[in-house]
Amino acid sequence: MSVPRLLAVSVAATFLATVSELFAQLSQPPMIACSADGKKIVAVYFPGGIYTSTNSGASWRSNNVPTTNWSAVASSADGTRLVAAIYGGGFYTSGISGIRWKSNSAPALKWTFLASSEDGTKLVALAAVDGAVYKSADAGATWTSNNLPSLWWSSVASSADGTNLAVVAHAVNGSVGGIYTSTNAGATWTSSNAPTTNWISVASSADGSKLAAVAGNGVVYTSLNSGLIWTEMAVPIAAWHITSSADGTRLAVASLSAIYNSTNSGGTWLHTTVDSGDWFSIASSADGNKLVIVDGFIPRIVIIQLTPSPFLNIATSSGSFALSWIVPSIDLVLQQSSDLATTDWTRLTVASTLTNLSYQVNLSSTKSNMLFRLRSP
Repeated sequence: MSVPRLLAVSVAATFLATVSELFAQLSQPPMIACSADGKKIVAVYFPGGIYTSTNSGASWRSNNVPTTNWSAVASSADGTRLVAAIYGGGFYTSGISGIRWKSNSAPALKWTFLASSEDGTKLVALAAVDGAVYKSADAGATWTSNNLPSLWWSSVASSADGTNLAVVAHAVNGSVGGIYTSTNAGATWTSSNAPTTNWISVASSADGSKLAAVAGNGVVYTSLNSGLIWTEMAVPIAAWHITSSADGTRLAVASLSAIYNSTNSGGTWLHTTVDSGDWFSIASSADGNKLVIVDGFIPRIVIIQLTPSPFLNIATSSGSFALSWIVPSIDLVLQQSSDLATTDWTRLTVASTLTNLSYQVNLSSTKSNMLFRLRSP
């Protein structure tokens, strides 16, 4: 059996949408989150409400929630489970992509950041001014405090299963800023070996092994071993906000008028040409090729589609094998053929499962050669 890694996708880098009129009267920039494919986007703003899009920002829907100081939002991988926080209030959750929302019992703290597991059941919330970190294991129904020092927590990142977490903090009240990691969903925490400085943003791969963080002096650091060793990256210094693909190879940073992206875990960086803007926050699809960016000056939301380079992974076992690929930011189908030279490729309709922000298909081994590829329909 031969299963090569084939690619049949060609998409030019382009803007998908620019949404400015929706947020034209805001006093604070929107906070955003998106599904793994980048199609479902949720935005909250302060003061105001919650807006959702199911078509990569081409159109938006106003959600039926109170007009208040919404300050943070997070999404499950499929964009179905959403959680939004109120600055000085509690949380609202939705299990149907924002069509309906319900309030949840939580301390009335100054919430500033949220992170979600792939299935939306494990959540982490930060209240920077209050120096608090809370977690939920039941999709936001109940919340408990984490055993962490009282610092100005500025950002949190979660692995897909919600087990591996990373939080970063500024110095406050004579303490020093740092990075803390957890490998048990926040039950216990370890102070990372990261440089002792202020930290403003952090991102994680789906398995939690690759981390990227931005220090208060604008330097970007990465770790390839869950925070044990940190390396300074050669990217211009700025007050970056950072995001990561599921495999940790694609990183993107945004700040003021600049956006940079990396395709090799921060080894090298490429400036992304866009309209000038004060880029306030950034989120990405699982493959790292769709970027959702907030311009805090106008304000507006800009969505950029980069050229994807998907490939298939294969794992074999006795009598069967599994194909897997990161959730793509464009529509792809899995096809098979017995001959590479032929144009007769058949679409596979086998059901896939979602694990660690990747689709997986289990197939039975055959005695004949079989080729597989991902292709835009």
